Amino acid sequence: MIPDVEFLAERYSEYVHLGKGNGNFLSVGGYTQPDGSTLFPHGIVLQDNHHPFEDHFITEEVTTAWYKQTGPVHPWQEKTVPDKNQPHGYTWIKAPRYQGHALEVGPLARAVVAKEKIIGYGAIGRHWSRAMEAKKIAEAAMIWLERLVPGAETLNTKVEQESGMGIGYVEAMRGSLGHWVKIEKGRVKHYQIITPSAWNFSSRDEAGNCSVGELSIRGLKIEHPELKEAGRVIRSFDPCFSCSVHLIDGERLHTLNVRV
Repeated sequence: MIPDVEFLAERYSEYVHLGKGNGNFLSVGGYTQPDGSTLFPHGIVLQDNHHPFEDHFITEEVTTAWYKQTGPVHPWQEKTVPDKNQPHGYTWIKAPRYQGHALEVGPLARAVVAKEKIIGYGAIGRHWSRAMEAKKIAEAAMIWLERLVPGAETLNTKVEQESGMGIGYVEAMRGSLGHWVKIEKGRVKHYQIITPSAWNFSSRDEAGNCSVGELSIRGLKIEHPELKEAGRVIRSFDPCFSCSVHLIDGERLHTLNVRV
């Protein structure tokens, strides 16, 4: 992987920076170590300034998405009510924000938050960070394997609490993933999710701010009728749109898997 991405960086040097975002990054941290630290640290970077990550600064809104208007509100107060006729809507992706800022998540964001070496903020900059991160995880996995105890319990199926609320954060392959859930009498009462692709490809917010993904292709010079340039940039985020692209046919809702 690493020799391949280094060759691409040399061959297509313009893409090292082409397709860069807005300079804002998020990592919620991942892979807790025995000493309590994490392999990937958590934090926020706003225009080169590092800050600790704090959940209460997260909001979502649907100003230009196909939902009943709510927000910007924290996921605990959020509702998800589809509205195909929303006049300003153009997507099913909501607009997550952190203190009002659109953020980039993923391997490049994790590297920036961790203050690790990067080669650029554009398309190949993301691919390079992804390759180096794969090496980092592979090396860590060799240590994790030594901690496994054959025959030990790996899943706790004992339910001791029928009601409660909790937040789950993880650094998924594509970036920061958050879950907010309330349980009452053993049943889900409230559930909200903000996926990595929602961060990277959100709809525009009430102030007109666009996502990092949309910003990354603004002003892109298209030289191929197949839009190869745009495709290269968008793919560098490793997007997943299967949960955001839908067809409504009467009372039936269909999900489309779209190749970008």
